[in-house]
Amino acid sequence: QAIFARDGNEVLEKARKYRPIAITLDLVLPKKNGWDVLSELKSDPGTRNIPVIIASVLDNQERGFCLGAYRYLVKPITETDLADNAIYWIGECFYRQQKYADAIVEYDRVLERWPRSDKTASAQLKKGFSLLELGQKKEGTAQLQNVAKTFPSSDEANLAKQRLQSLGVDPGTRK
Repeated sequence: QAIFARDGNEVLEKARKYRPIAITLDLVLPKKNGWDVLSELKSDPGTRNIPVIIASVLDNQERGFCLGAYRYLVKPITETDLADNAIYWIGECFYRQQKYADAIVEYDRVLERWPRSDKTASAQLKKGFSLLELGQKKEGTAQLQNVAKTFPSSDEANLAKQRLQSLGVDPGTRK
């Protein structure tokens, strides 16, 4: 369920009231700008752990990350970029909360709807990690081996290989 806010003050009010799993924040807001909202969210013990994804025409990613943004998307954002990123980051939020089954559902949505997006390798990797966390070693290792094979020169492949090796599994064969 999505909850919308019309201005910066309402963002803070609703964040404190509803404790969402994530917040998508524009920086250009009436009453209180997004920078101030982000600072207040991250300084409040009740909201500091809520991941904030900035989506703005302002391209100041360094400042956003310094203030505690979880991710930063610069507009214009294509519908596919926004959708696959949003769903992927919902999965990431569940993963961070150790709700691995819920994370897998979101990663699967990315993989089914946008199989060639820039989030495909990451979604497959995190799905594999989630499966392992749930004790599904066979499925998790198969997922990680697929990442290593399909995206061989990517950072995700390197992470998959490291995890497989830590489990005593050859990245190229199933055990």
